[in-house]
Amino acid sequence: MERNRLIEALKKEIAFLNAGGYGVVFRSAWRPTLLLRDSPACMNFSATDRQHTCESCPFFSLVPSEKKTALVPCHHIPLDKDGSTIAGLYKAGSQEALDQRYRDWLFTLMRELETLRGGFMQALQTETKLSFKNILFLTDFTEASHAALAYALGFARHCNGKLYPAHACDPVILTETAAPDIVSEVEENSRIHLESLAHKNGMTGTPLFARGTVESAFPRWIADNNIDLIIMGTHGRHGLKHLLLGSVAEGVFRQATCPVLTVGPHVAVRPYHEFKVESILCPTDLGPSAKFTAEYALTFAEENQAEITFMNVVSLDAAFQNDRRTLIDAAYKNLDKLVPNTVRRCCNPKLVVEVGDPAKELLGYAETERPDLIVLGLPPDKKFNGHFRAGVTYNLVSSASCPVLTIRNVQGEN
Repeated sequence: MERNRLIEALKKEIAFLNAGGYGVVFRSAWRPTLLLRDSPACMNFSATDRQHTCESCPFFSLVPSEKKTALVPCHHIPLDKDGSTIAGLYKAGSQEALDQRYRDWLFTLMRELETLRGGFMQALQTETKLSFKNILFLTDFTEASHAALAYALGFARHCNGKLYPAHACDPVILTETAAPDIVSEVEENSRIHLESLAHKNGMTGTPLFARGTVESAFPRWIADNNIDLIIMGTHGRHGLKHLLLGSVAEGVFRQATCPVLTVGPHVAVRPYHEFKVESILCPTDLGPSAKFTAEYALTFAEENQAEITFMNVVSLDAAFQNDRRTLIDAAYKNLDKLVPNTVRRCCNPKLVVEVGDPAKELLGYAETERPDLIVLGLPPDKKFNGHFRAGVTYNLVSSASCPVLTIRNVQGEN
């Protein structure tokens, strides 16, 4: 996250300062070098020409918005409550005052960020607890499930949790294409396949098998094994309607009280040992569950030191019926409110507002920016009826190029 880059830059600057990198401290004559700009903390230090823009510098987030276009933006960062800056002290202050305030600012900011590093999780997790210790992996042994398996194994290793492979053998589906006398044989083969999958991949959770539908079996699996995360693959919007994206996915979304990670057909398969989330997209309609979803996504981002983007899409109908600029400004303001003040200093999320069809805009943004994960909140009263396949959730789950983690605020509005 941005805070981690800033901490590393501060450490580098403090070490440079303590080593006398700018010359003798508190001398009376002005230095020929410029603070920060002529330091190893600067991204252009020792470069023969300007290779990086100031916007890419970790200190840039501390610059007041009205000074971000200045020649040396970092020289306008407030050093104390009085608003003293490097630029101002160069013009009107003494060398001693500049040295002292600059040094005090470095160490004060460092202490604040280190304190926030320890308090970030506590500040967010009063309502949101992230603990994926018992993970249910739903499989139908198809290619879609194979893609999801890599993420299931990665999550389990990352969280040091138990991974329970689960399969439901539905006799209704079987008898559509097979004679009744071979149903038992198919069931036995499925059991053997499931156990082999668990053994081959070192899964520590007991393989779970049921005769019937996934929808009827998985609530019992969740209750009996204290499941706190479900992972499953999807076949895409034109896939087999009885498999994981159709009635199964709808049933899981309808009944699951724990988070559900779906891996769609457009998600690239990763090595089984790898779990790495560096960027997160959190779409929100700014409804009653927006705060809960934001806290969850921020906590997940902190645990994985990932960048995070909050995105809202203003519908075309709303834009046609109201002033577009007013709607966009209000959306940005409400997105900004989703970041608690207690964590704002150490987490600087990106805020994006677009106008258009929500599903298309979100998918387009995800395709361009390539996040590693989408965190999508579902309200407690969310219904998956016949219109499910026309909604944002379905489109993201079936078409996104990265996994989608859906969470439901079972406690309602907070």
